[in-house]
Amino acid sequence: MNDRDALRERWRVAAVKAAQADDTAARRKEGKSIFLDALIETLIEQAEARGEKLTQAKAERMARTSASYKSYLGKMHDARLEADMLRIAERDLDRQYWASVSQEATYRAEARASL
Repeated sequence: MNDRDALRERWRVAAVKAAQADDTAARRKEGKSIFLDALIETLIEQAEARGEKLTQAKAERMARTSASYKSYLGKMHDARLEADMLRIAERDLDRQYWASVSQEATYRAEARASL
């Protein structure tokens, strides 16, 4: 395996990791509304079990300010940040690969010119 192959393999591995992290972040974002709806439903059911009436609006406010929802949002944003950072690393490796290709081409052109 030459240097170019090694660089390309490092890029490929980084690209796969970035894609997986992006998928995780996207799934968390899509799951946010499902998690919120389930939390609201749980709060309403718990209130009804105690014989209390909880409006949808109040349950939603309670759910949005709950520790579990805030934790979910934190994890969702952390996943997006990780995906973005891995994408930056992947792009850097891609640039390194193409810089190597360019250097090799320049070297060959200079070698031909010196003949």
